Amino acid sequence: MYKKILMIMFLVTVMISKTESIARSEGTNTGGPETRVDTRVPGASIELPDPLGGGTIIDLLRKIVDWLQKIANPIAAIMIIYGAYQILFAGGEAEKVKTGRNTIIYAAVGYGIILIGWGLTSIISEFFG
Repeated sequence: MYKKILMIMFLVTVMISKTESIARSEGTNTGGPETRVDTRVPGASIELPDPLGGGTIIDLLRKIVDWLQKIANPIAAIMIIYGAYQILFAGGEAEKVKTGRNTIIYAAVGYGIILIGWGLTSIISEFFG
């Protein structure tokens, strides 16, 4: 099993390195160095559209935190329910009860961190605003 994982990791590394080197090529075709094609236009600039639609770093942070909060709501709820089931089906074993309690605590702390991030982005946007 270890050898298979090692072989897969090696093959993925080789494929990624080949893809990266192809991406760095400078617009040549396969005819050799004398058939190089220069596709750059002198004096032209490239304008890249903003895929997230945010104009400033604050807008970008706010969108990231809003997305994390949308993801964190169901995850926190699922983890709290999972911790409650762990406690419910512990059968009186103190270790299983402790595991369930820790699951609920970690879910609450993680969700609290997301809420703090949302609050910080609000404070920063009001400050720089």
